[in-house]
Amino acid sequence: MGSEENIEDSELIRRFKAKDESAFNALYAKYRLPLFGYIHKLLPNTCNATIDDYFQQVWIKVVAGIDGYNDNQKFFAWICRIAHNLVIDAYRRNAGRQYVEIVDNIQGDVGVGQLEERLAKEKMMDAIDQCIAQLPSQQREVVEFRRTGLSFKEIADKQSATLNTVLGRMHYAVSRIREMLKSFEEQE
Repeated sequence: MGSEENIEDSELIRRFKAKDESAFNALYAKYRLPLFGYIHKLLPNTCNATIDDYFQQVWIKVVAGIDGYNDNQKFFAWICRIAHNLVIDAYRRNAGRQYVEIVDNIQGDVGVGQLEERLAKEKMMDAIDQCIAQLPSQQREVVEFRRTGLSFKEIADKQSATLNTVLGRMHYAVSRIREMLKSFEEQE
């Protein structure tokens, strides 16, 4: 990183908004550990792979939403708010599922509840696979690489693309998958 270390956040953000990848890399290097620690505090009993997923989702949102950032707020506070909102949204989406698990365990009717949930998960995974297959090739490739555990940096190297480009592809892929899944859920 070198001389980037001493540059003010506001300057790095200005350059990042102007599509300067080195400015993004400097911000990432500066805030990656504090952000990972913050997400870990939000999800203390969660495996590192899940925390890493949230961590990467935050950076995707940062890349996609940097134009909406204003200098009146601290950059770290802004990315923490993004992380917080992602975690809250996930809890809201999963609240019904978690409630079913708790009720099943209390009632001792675990077999039926687990079977129904397993079938629902399998249907959802099939739907996700179908959605991924419909993505443009570069976006599909990023998603598939992520599923195998590659980091965004490794994917960027494999695709001979910038980190910003790969994060953007992932962002668009996730958005498209969500849209396609809405029609799947409506069919249910």
